[in-house]
Amino acid sequence: MVDFGTILIMVEIFLVFCVQMFTASHLKEVDKETHPGYFHWRTDAVVSNFLMCPDACAHTITFRRSFAGNNVVTCCVANAQPFWIISKSKNLLGVLHLKTAGKYGFVMEATGADVMSYYKIDFKQENLKEIPDILCKNKKIVEIDFSENQIENIANIECLHILDTLNLSFNRISKLKNTTFRVLKYLRLLDLSYNKIQFIEPNTFSYRPGSLM
Repeated sequence: MVDFGTILIMVEIFLVFCVQMFTASHLKEVDKETHPGYFHWRTDAVVSNFLMCPDACAHTITFRRSFAGNNVVTCCVANAQPFWIISKSKNLLGVLHLKTAGKYGFVMEATGADVMSYYKIDFKQENLKEIPDILCKNKKIVEIDFSENQIENIANIECLHILDTLNLSFNRISKLKNTTFRVLKYLRLLDLSYNKIQFIEPNTFSYRPGSLM
């Protein structure tokens, strides 16, 4: 019989494959656009294909160093940003408005973006107690700001596989499971400050191949 661990690994491989297929359709558009002062940074060491690195980093490249000492890698890890942040084109990053519907439900309304765009959600100071399930219906969410809420459970965040930035500061999170961020290999910025974290499961923030976090 196939054990649970093997099944979990197979599911993760499948999810990574789906994300790569989804992002591949957008990379041609990224390469078509010029970004003065930046180059499209792609390396086998990092999963994300969305990152633009300052040209200054390329000037320090060396080919005889290990990963840890490769100047261009360490420089880009510290300074690269997603293309939708530095791009001058409009409609790359749309806004999803999260609105209450009924006693416990939510609906999402998109503005300022077309079907090829990515999305961000800003829902601060709204007494939100958990990550809404409805977020899983949109696979293009890359930025979330849920700071200053009442969030205790963040398990539902696992479905947002290309999430780049997550702000959960000033909430009521007390426990972090080692499965929560496992599949979020695109996650680059995470803010958990000013929570009530009392327990972090082992390996929650262990090195994960391809992740910058």
